[in-house]
Amino acid sequence: MITFESTVTLDTSIAKRIQEALQEAAKEAVQVGWFGGKPHPDNFNPESQSTIAGVAARNEFGVDPNPDSGETGVPKRPFIRPVVQVRTIDDQVRFLKAGYRSVFRGKNTLKSNQQKLGRFIIKELQSAIDNQTFHGKARNSKKTEMHKGFNKPLTGKTKLMRNTIKYRIVPRDNT
Repeated sequence: MITFESTVTLDTSIAKRIQEALQEAAKEAVQVGWFGGKPHPDNFNPESQSTIAGVAARNEFGVDPNPDSGETGVPKRPFIRPVVQVRTIDDQVRFLKAGYRSVFRGKNTLKSNQQKLGRFIIKELQSAIDNQTFHGKARNSKKTEMHKGFNKPLTGKTKLMRNTIKYRIVPRDNT
């Protein structure tokens, strides 16, 4: 009679790394946008308190005209949500999967993946501004066109909105 004994040893280090990476990822979020309330100098009104983020938001969501004040309004030109929620969603998923695989293999860190994701979204938003790939009205008002000297929505002479998009990694709000 032949008998043998076998022992199975399970290496759980990979599973533990995956669990730790996912727990760490759940603690933080990558935000992309305009932070710090920097003033926007290309306003019609020098006393205006507009910020770069405010100008971006007005273009993203639009502003209704106000006949009482003479404000012509701003048409909706969504360029942030289509990039983040629609146009790049498949790329973001592929990007994150590859990034997590490299973290699990110990070849990368979660922080560096978050930084890469932030830079990726910035480039995509800049491309949307540069290529005018936004939804909504493609022309500025005549008043805006005369003020700027050209007609290219989301873009001023200095390309301030395009050039000041930043990302940051912040604690996720769990409330």
